[in-house]
Amino acid sequence: MLVQACLLSFLSVSMLVLWAWSQRDRSARQRVERDLIRKSLASIQVDEGIDDAAILRDETLSGIGPLDAFLNSLKMAANLKRLISQADLPLKVGTLLMMMLVLGAAGVFSGVALGLGWPVAIVLGVFAGSLPYTWVVICRKRRLARFESQFPEAIELMSRSIRAGHAFSAGLKMVADEMP
Repeated sequence: MLVQACLLSFLSVSMLVLWAWSQRDRSARQRVERDLIRKSLASIQVDEGIDDAAILRDETLSGIGPLDAFLNSLKMAANLKRLISQADLPLKVGTLLMMMLVLGAAGVFSGVALGLGWPVAIVLGVFAGSLPYTWVVICRKRRLARFESQFPEAIELMSRSIRAGHAFSAGLKMVADEMP
């Protein structure tokens, strides 16, 4: 029992250290990218409404290189990336999977530590590990519900704009400016 608790503690601390290391590396890379963007934009006249950071798109699935390469080979990772994007959350697939893994391990560890037995501990781990995924799905459903409630009003605004003689792109800009 003590050996299992030590093993789970070691794995949890190892995952935490890997996550912290990847965050440090990513923040330095982001700082360099931001500086390069600012320097390149300084030489080009750009509208004030454009966000400097929106020009570069981060297509990585994880801040950890080997994990990113592994996730790129999985179809499930592309589905998770689409789900996170639809939920409009600032997460990466690797972060979501890491949260699921850590919470799952914590659930199993808690079940074992409380003396509930391995079957109950595993069920508790599966439940705890599924919480981040469930949270992303709920955020996605809320966002799509907001979109569906605002869509008729946005179409009406665009149609009035086009009837008034504005270009289609001007109607889209009007919707973007006036709708939440």
